[in-house]
Amino acid sequence: MNRKVRVGINGYGVIGKRVADAVALQDDMEVVGVTFNHFDYRICVAAEKGFGVFAASTERIPSKDSSQIEVRGTLNDLIANVDVMVDCTAKGVAARNKTTHDKAGIRPYSRAERSMNWPGSHSLLRSTTARRLTSSSSGSSPATQPDSAAS
Repeated sequence: MNRKVRVGINGYGVIGKRVADAVALQDDMEVVGVTFNHFDYRICVAAEKGFGVFAASTERIPSKDSSQIEVRGTLNDLIANVDVMVDCTAKGVAARNKTTHDKAGIRPYSRAERSMNWPGSHSLLRSTTARRLTSSSSGSSPATQPDSAAS
């Protein structure tokens, strides 16, 4: 039996939410958790979907009195429990996170990596995910078509 690829999503904003939803649809992948910088309604949605919730840093962990959502730790705790990190943070933040990912031996995928001259491409991950969605769906829509820039 094959083990699922454990995926962490760093940043649960506009892009991170979509990446997490796409990963959750895959049969061979699972979302271990998402990180937040600001504790808001989006994190409540992530918890409702069953995604683990992790703070971007220890300073971002809300007090137990102010949150009914279990925060499982920090970004470093999430990194320790995944095979792949998808960094959906802003360009400057993603560059700082690269050092953390490298130290942990985790291969990060970032939307900003093309401009930072990283090997690999977040578009490749999007393309692979889109192909899986396309092959498993009955209809065809632009949202499920492979990313032509990655091909």
